[in-house]
Amino acid sequence: MKAAELFVKYLENEGVEYMFGVISFKNPDFVKYAESFVVKGYRVERAVDLLPSLDQALADDTVAIVDCSVDYSENMKLTRKLEELRSPV
Repeated sequence: MKAAELFVKYLENEGVEYMFGVISFKNPDFVKYAESFVVKGYRVERAVDLLPSLDQALADDTVAIVDCSVDYSENMKLTRKLEELRSPV
């Protein structure tokens, strides 16, 4: 699922009213975008691939982009947990 679709689902789950009309949000291909600037690009599609991709990007000793998808549903879990930990002051 694309980030824009996940964001819409997040808004729906939170009861936020929104209107996108006929606008279609699409994520650019950040790896290809990086490569167009002669920059190394890595795509992470599974959590297990994140550390090796970061290690490789750092080992390349040049500019690199690491494209890592985010599950926005996890953001709300983290937000709720942080709210529980927040000082009452």
